[in-house]
Amino acid sequence: MLIMLRYSIYVSPATGGIVLSGGLICFIFSRNTESLMTGGLYGGALLALSILSLKFWKQGQSSTPL
Repeated sequence: MLIMLRYSIYVSPATGGIVLSGGLICFIFSRNTESLMTGGLYGGALLALSILSLKFWKQGQSSTPL
């Protein structure tokens, strides 16, 4: 259980950053605003929520509702 908790916390910020940067890179090469909005929306939300969850976890609180 502890291994799964650590895995989900450490992978989520990286995943959010990859999705966000993928949207930005796709926008740079294709000038498609849909890719920028999609990558920015989903990647930014995933990154923000995972960082918030990590902060709760470091304080010893439950991050399960997030």
